[in-house]
Parts: sequence; C-alpha cells; structure tokens
Amino acid sequence: MTTPTQRGPVSMTGFGVGRARDLRHEVRIEIRAVNHRGLTLRMHLGHACAPYEPAIDDLVRARLTRGAIHLGVVCELIESASQAELAIDEAAFTRHAERLRSLAASAGVDNPRFETILELPGVLRPVEADVPAEDLVLEATRVALDDLEASRRREGEELTRELRTHLDALDAAMARIEARVPAVVAEYEKRLEQRIVDFLARNGQSAEAVDVLREVALYAEKTDVREETVRFRSHLDEFRRLLASGATLGRRPEFLTQELLREANTMGSKSNDAEFAREVIEVKATLDRIREQGQNLE
Repeated sequence: MTTPTQRGPVSMTGFGVGRARDLRHEVRIEIRAVNHRGLTLRMHLGHACAPYEPAIDDLVRARLTRGAIHLGVVCELIESASQAELAIDEAAFTRHAERLRSLAASAGVDNPRFETILELPGVLRPVEADVPAEDLVLEATRVALDDLEASRRREGEELTRELRTHLDALDAAMARIEARVPAVVAEYEKRLEQRIVDFLARNGQSAEAVDVLREVALYAEKTDVREETVRFRSHLDEFRRLLASGATLGRRPEFLTQELLREANTMGSKSNDAEFAREVIEVKATLDRIREQGQNLE
C-alpha cells in the first residue's frame, strides 16, 4: 500500500487558470485567492454561465477552506461554430434580390447593396442563445482549482522555509540573551559595590561584603530569564511541529506568535542593559515578520 505524500502548509494567496473545450465552445476560468480569515467567494460568470453558479460554488467550497476567492468565466464560440451560425436562407435572399433589382430598374436607381438584402426578414436565420454545457464549465473549474492549489502550495513551501529560518534566528537570539545575563549581573555587582563604597566613604562608614552580595543576589533573581527562555523555546518547538504536521494551520500560528511575544516582553522588562534590550527588540521584529507570514498560511 502506497503511503500518501504529507501535505505541507498552503498559502492563501495564489492564481489558477483552467480551460476546457468541445466542438463549439472554449471555456476559460480564472481564480484568484488572497488572505482572509474565512472563505468568501465572488463570481463573475456572465449571462451564459450564470445558471451554473450553484454547482461552481459547491465545487469551490469542497476544495478550499480559507481565503477571499475571485472567480471569473470567459466563454467563447470556436470560430468554425461561430461561422456556422451565420446560416443564410438562399431562397429568401434570391427572392428579395430579384424584387429589389426590379424596383431599382423601374426607379432608375442603383442596384441594392448586399448588406441591405441581408437585413431583410427571413434572409438570416434567427440564432438562439448558445451556452456551454455545465460539465464543460465544471471541468474548466476543476482544472483552475488544481492550478490554484499548485500555486498556493509552491508559495506555502516558500513561506514555510522563511518561517523556519525566522524560528532558527529566534533560537539563536535566546542563546545570546542567556549568555548575556551573567555579564549583566557581574556589571551590576561591580557598579553597586562601587556606589556603596563611595557613599559610605563620604559618610565615614564601611560596607559589609554580605550586604553587597545580598543586593546582587536580588538583582540576579530579578533579571533571571531562564523560565521565559524555556517557555519561549517550547513555543518555537510547537511552531516547528505545526509546520511539519501537514494539517490545516488555521489561527494557531497567530496564537503561538502571541505567546512568543508575551515571553519576549517579559524578558525585555527584566533588564535595562542596552545590549540585552537590542536583542529583545530584534526578537520582537522577527516575531512581527512571523505574524505577517503566518497569516498567509491556510
């Protein structure tokens, strides 16, 4: 038994074209899709294909779950079929021509023009409205949906690669943030000790080392971001599992991005170190890019 290929994330943006023809008609379907939280469908079918709107609607909704979809239909008669419709009643044409020539000779005017005779009653047979069969229109719609799906899959693969690159960048940023914390605490300890010594010296007193250490310990606890980085990496792992799952993503990327941003904001509030702050700002900028790209995935 063949194992089906795993379906990766699909972009909600794409374009598809489908064509189908029989002996008389050529139908062209164009479908455009853009980002949308739900599924909306707008169709421009023209008079000939308007009766097929419910069937086309069912077909599209069976294949797509999210996105703003714009579908247009162009139906044309094949040239040979169009020419066949210009059937002329030769007997009527001859009858009208002979009568008009007789009248023109009697009146001393020029013979009637060819176009004039064609406009007379009974020369051209009435042409009934010619519409394509429903099966032909639906066949073109299926081809357009296949083309759209291929387009959305290609863009989804590209978005997924970019998202994984961003997730790796966030992992690296967490490593730099964690590595920076001991240096931040050490710098604070040095500044704190010097300030205490200077202050007490101006007042003729001395400081106990244990008091300085206690203050440093309190600061180190306040700036400890280990819990936040652990949760942050846990969300990153969940994001990667989601991208690899092959399931429809829905709004889960948006929710995960919100959780990542919450942890980043907490880390940013725990230190006034400039380098630490720059890392957090870059993390938040990357999360903003992830949010925008995640919204384009179905």
